[in-house]
Amino acid sequence: MKVTVDRKEGDFFVMIPATGQKFNLPVNRYPNLKEGDVLDISDSEISSATEEAKTRIDNIRKRLNKIDL
Repeated sequence: MKVTVDRKEGDFFVMIPATGQKFNLPVNRYPNLKEGDVLDISDSEISSATEEAKTRIDNIRKRLNKIDL
């Protein structure tokens, strides 16, 4: 499941999944996170998907720039 760090509230990051309910992650367990980071969460691990998301967005922007309006 992919989730985005929405904001930091006190000792927690508010996470927004693509589907489902918002949830919190403790800041002290993930101190390097920042707003806008995208994570891929599975049953056994949490990994960053921010670079993958940035690449996908850059590719979409490039395709849009080629379109004549």
